[in-house]
Amino acid sequence: MNFIQKTIAQGHALYEKASPAMQVAMNYGLPALVLFAVWWIYNNRNTVNKIALKYVGISEKGDNAGFSDAQFQADMKAAGWRSGMPWCSLFVKMVFEKAYPKQKTKLDTILNASVLTMWNKAKSDTTGLATVSDTPKVGSIVCWKGSSGGHTGIVTAVNGTKYQTVEGNTSQRASTEAEIRNGQGIYNKVGHYLGESSSMQLLGFIVLKP
Repeated sequence: MNFIQKTIAQGHALYEKASPAMQVAMNYGLPALVLFAVWWIYNNRNTVNKIALKYVGISEKGDNAGFSDAQFQADMKAAGWRSGMPWCSLFVKMVFEKAYPKQKTKLDTILNASVLTMWNKAKSDTTGLATVSDTPKVGSIVCWKGSSGGHTGIVTAVNGTKYQTVEGNTSQRASTEAEIRNGQGIYNKVGHYLGESSSMQLLGFIVLKP
């Protein structure tokens, strides 16, 4: 094997071992890699949305005692839920663990059963996993604070200052804190807007980059 043949063979071997993103870059150059990165981010945020939206309409049995859907209940137990526990935050945790199953250990450093603890962990994160923002983004986690606890959901759409969410452990037409953070099911909320008057304070949005 001469030098040229050896170099070609080594190049093929390197290509075969490269990640999909690197193969794109090797084929088409850096601009294609940038486009691939943008597509990857969008696709993964869209995956979070699709998973969250498929649970809309599931209701609980009793006061946080169980759920109308057996598979959903099993998924929630896997995320840490137990009968009697408030579950809006654990619903968010379960959705992200479904979207990023290989990153569960990393996600568990931020996501947990307490909205306020989750928010504080995201604010203090120095690993690059989580950032907080005043601006909603598709796939981000919205957090509110009330007089007796927090509430959370996943942002599924943004239109100017308005944004839509999927939230668990809430009521479809909620106005009081109790209805917002201790309702009976999972709903797609379409009427949120920045600066809205509510019985709960908007803390902001967590952006995760697993």
